[in-house]
Amino acid sequence: MPSQQQKLVERLVDRILVAKPRDAGADVSALEREKDELVYARYGLTSERFMNLTRMNGSKTGNGGSRV
Repeated sequence: MPSQQQKLVERLVDRILVAKPRDAGADVSALEREKDELVYARYGLTSERFMNLTRMNGSKTGNGGSRV
């Protein structure tokens, strides 16, 4: 991952990790989607293609629950 793109992902993850302990009910879905889109772009995937791949592999990640 290019360093600028990696830094963007890291900042988004940091924001998510800070928000959750402050408020367990915090809605971080927009941050997670933004992070996911950066990761998808890195690997040349659309979010739809990623979802198809995760379904094929039996993974439960993808709807805001993906891992970086």
